[in-house]
Amino acid sequence: LLDLEDEISDREHFAWRQLLYRAYAFWEGERLELTVGRQRVPWGVGRLWNPIDRFNAIGPLAIEADQSQGVDAVKARWRFSGFTYLEGVYAAGARGEDRAYAARLAGVFRDVDYGLVAGVFEDAHTLGIDLASNLGDAAGRLELVWTDPERRVRRFGDPTAGELPSYFQGVVSVDTNLDVGSGVYLLAEH
Repeated sequence: LLDLEDEISDREHFAWRQLLYRAYAFWEGERLELTVGRQRVPWGVGRLWNPIDRFNAIGPLAIEADQSQGVDAVKARWRFSGFTYLEGVYAAGARGEDRAYAARLAGVFRDVDYGLVAGVFEDAHTLGIDLASNLGDAAGRLELVWTDPERRVRRFGDPTAGELPSYFQGVVSVDTNLDVGSGVYLLAEH
């Protein structure tokens, strides 16, 4: 839980900043994988936005979407058989109330990749599902997440703090490659 982003020196014509994206220890057994340290926990199937990716979500307008700060966490993955696994993640957070912990069961049923998520992210209980499958020559994806915040917050213009109501978030996307010239990629996501 070190602050791995820092400004070491900032002068008039010289600045030295450092940001460590990844630093972790990884162990792999026959069925169990264990990762401890700064890591990316990529949950969800959306292309531009992933409401299920709560550990270190990447903003939809990020220029380099594969670059994220990562999260200081402990992740364990138990592989059952084939493509089915159960993954558990615990991230303590900078403050106690910022901790996050969740589990995700992922696998393949017929031709559909699925993920079921249950967890607590910053005092908000969360349940979610993600699905991905081929739709003819295209690929389709769906993510649905229900969140029930417990933390009391102060809304803009309201002097009293209160809990936010529970809410749903979702994303649906379809993408395909068209054989036009050297290829055209089309993505629709809502």
